[in-house]
Amino acid sequence: MLLPTCRYALEKLKAFQLTEVSVNSLEAMIELASRFVNELVLCGGLSLISTREDWFAGLTAEKMPFDEHLKKVRQALSRPRHKPKRQGERLQAWTTLSARLTSREEVSWRFAEACEDVERLLEFKISKRNPAVRALEEWRVELWDLKVANEHDHIFGCYLLMQCYKLHEKRRQFAVRMQEDAGKLVAIIKDTAEFLVLEAEQNPSSRLRSQGGFVDDTPSDQEEDVTTGAKAKPQQRNNPDPSVEPGEDTPSKQEKPATSMWWHAREERIPDKFAHGPVIGNQSRLALAICPLFGDGAKEPRVLHQIGVDGYIWIVRIRPQLLWVWFQEEPHFNAAKDKMRSRGSQSN
Repeated sequence: MLLPTCRYALEKLKAFQLTEVSVNSLEAMIELASRFVNELVLCGGLSLISTREDWFAGLTAEKMPFDEHLKKVRQALSRPRHKPKRQGERLQAWTTLSARLTSREEVSWRFAEACEDVERLLEFKISKRNPAVRALEEWRVELWDLKVANEHDHIFGCYLLMQCYKLHEKRRQFAVRMQEDAGKLVAIIKDTAEFLVLEAEQNPSSRLRSQGGFVDDTPSDQEEDVTTGAKAKPQQRNNPDPSVEPGEDTPSKQEKPATSMWWHAREERIPDKFAHGPVIGNQSRLALAICPLFGDGAKEPRVLHQIGVDGYIWIVRIRPQLLWVWFQEEPHFNAAKDKMRSRGSQSN
């Protein structure tokens, strides 16, 4: 992956200084961010950013844990008997915090601040038997998971960068939306752009096929057919199988499980027995978190695949580098989620 122009676009973006919080100034930053994403795409780095944008969208999608917990918190906090009895400043503080925590847009743009808001609400002297307490405690756990995923994988920053890139005719509206937290959001965009360039530079010979997987710079008629397992020409050795992450060993035709067996499409209905999930991540991190739960010492993607084939977990492949995993047993789900969270915290 040739990145001189991408690196130059990054330096131009990093050099931007928000001297005043104005729509015009933010529009100028959005233009620089859009040019950076364009250069990254031209260099073959589309999946580096689009995968994370999809991840962010998926985390806050309907019927996901985020959505379910948000509904519970809205219902609990809307009941008058769940509010503090004393009037005045305490009630005003409760009302302000509640409004922020029940707004999907506010929470999805402010994971860290939302975690702090939950803590402040739990400091109010309300009965432990109050349903609002349990709803807030569960919401705190979910927000913490999202916060770790955001900080470790820059998913929100990728969402912001892609918005800068896509919203050509609506950039002014996006700049208006950014005004309230302009300094923080500009910093997130800059940090994410630098993260993406560093990650792209770790795959110097890779380009992307249109489906989103990494392949070499060889003509399309030389690419391996991952459905039939047809052998690729010798020069194509850089991760020809999009279901295997760069740097991992590609299974042989005999060892590789049928693709339709170990992972499922997003559109497929999840069987009722897989009621706990999802845990979200790439193959390597998920293998480290999940394989030990099923008694296998090898913490490798191929073992994760086999656990899926055996029917212990339900794996949904969003993209080659992004999986959602659902479990039959709640203890397995909780243990895998905790492991992913602890690994994310250690990585920051």
